Amino acid sequence: MIKFPIATLSISVVIIGLFMLFGEAPATLIWQSDELNVWQLFSAHFVHIGIEHLFWNCFAFIVLGSIIEQHSIKRLMLALTVGCTAVNFYLFVLFDLSAYAGLSGALNTLLIVALYQVSKVPGYKAAAWLSFMISVTKLIYEWSTGNTVLTSLAWPAVPEAHFAGLIGGLCLCLLFTCKSKLSDDSHKAIQEREQKIAKKNTQQFLSV
Repeated sequence: MIKFPIATLSISVVIIGLFMLFGEAPATLIWQSDELNVWQLFSAHFVHIGIEHLFWNCFAFIVLGSIIEQHSIKRLMLALTVGCTAVNFYLFVLFDLSAYAGLSGALNTLLIVALYQVSKVPGYKAAAWLSFMISVTKLIYEWSTGNTVLTSLAWPAVPEAHFAGLIGGLCLCLLFTCKSKLSDDSHKAIQEREQKIAKKNTQQFLSV
């Protein structure tokens, strides 16, 4: 049964509401390296520098978030948190950027998590891998040329933040894979133990 993506749509409403209330790239909410406040570590990802920027990010978030939310809201919030954290880490440690705004970096984390889920659906694994390769090619193009594929923004593109989000998504999917394997191994061990007990009980019953 398809789940209604209540969390995804609610967050989208908040993002649109922030744009309507504060306009383009409000100074109090964006990332500013020379005057960074704690809340901007979070708020910067949910404000945008123009209507085109807002539209494409919201569109991508609704699609990807709805896919992830089919698993659980918890996974969606985890992916969003990891994505924002990965971008923040990159901006803090590896990149000297005066200002940053937008959800596109974190969206790359959601993209990887969504493709991971899609790859688990029978018949969709090849499509998921193809989408992954197209996404990586897009990021390489943007990094090497400094141009964006879908949007034309007043601010320069920051493909490095997109790669940070992608790496965050890969790390998260690796965690999911390890957790799933451990769960499968544990389930298999329980089944084997139950089978041994059943066999022993059966032997004892037959020997009576």
